[in-house]
Amino acid sequence: MLCTLLLPDLFLPRAVHDDAYRDLQLPALERLLSRSDSTTLPGQGFEAWLCQAFGAAPQPDWPVAALTLLVDRGGDDDGGFWLRADPVHLRATRDRVLLSDASVLSIRPEEADTLVAALNAYFADDTRQFFALHPQRWYLRLNVHPQIATRTLLEAIGKDIHPLLPAGPQALYWHRMANEIQMLLHAHAVNEARAERGDPIINSVWLWGGGHLPSISTGGFHGLWSKDALALGLARNAGLPAAPNGDARGPWLESVTREARGGHHLVVLDQLMLPARHGDLPMWRERLARLEQEWFAPLLRAVRERRVTRLTIAAIGPDRGVRFEVTPVGLLRVWRARTPLAAHAATHTA
Repeated sequence: MLCTLLLPDLFLPRAVHDDAYRDLQLPALERLLSRSDSTTLPGQGFEAWLCQAFGAAPQPDWPVAALTLLVDRGGDDDGGFWLRADPVHLRATRDRVLLSDASVLSIRPEEADTLVAALNAYFADDTRQFFALHPQRWYLRLNVHPQIATRTLLEAIGKDIHPLLPAGPQALYWHRMANEIQMLLHAHAVNEARAERGDPIINSVWLWGGGHLPSISTGGFHGLWSKDALALGLARNAGLPAAPNGDARGPWLESVTREARGGHHLVVLDQLMLPARHGDLPMWRERLARLEQEWFAPLLRAVRERRVTRLTIAAIGPDRGVRFEVTPVGLLRVWRARTPLAAHAATHTA
């Protein structure tokens, strides 16, 4: 069996190296990396890696909305042009406007439904419609291409939004629309109630990931294991078997190696992404330690026992990435000492 792990944000910026990597106990991951063959990759976003792996082309955005729609609504994109319109909190400082995403907002389903109904009432026409198909994932359906290019939500978390706003021939129209959305949501009763509870208000939406449902391939994979909506949407669109990933300690590895001999399986381990983007180093460290127990240690044993004949770890990031390929023969390179993750990070961080 061949196995690829997609592992975003394993390597963090140099500015946080000392705090991030200090005293980490990751013997399995460090042995896998130290005895691998590695290739440096250009910087690449999570969505870009997944879309390219399955042969989806940019439109000019990666068509994330139409793909996650398959998971959140089922069915196809009904011929429309879809944008994600995810709920966010914007906080103005003296010279910047910083974005917090829905993962830290604890949005209730009824709040999402009420706010989206207000957006549809305000922008009432037959050319666009908002949908709250998931409390954290909202959508905007358009009849035509909006003539903009957007930046992903992951790129915007914790950042000043001004240099990340939509660009293109119709950018000014969409900037004005965003201002109207902010004024409408800021004054809504849902947000008044949230403010009274001490919760951050939902005062904007982030438009991104626009496109029609693309034609794609399986990417050479025989199965996909992930809880991520984009990964699951790509698998559904490609007709690829997919399921949420638990961990590799129990029956997962046994069932996959027994039932799919010779298959190539993609496992998406995105647990480090949000802590990295939020700058939450304790959570990032805690999740990495859990991945060591749940994935890296079992897979190291599986490669040693030749149940997995090639393990690829795609450690991607916005600045640069690294592809590590581990084989049973490679693990026999006993002259390669186990290198701490901090040393790998220093080598592979821009």
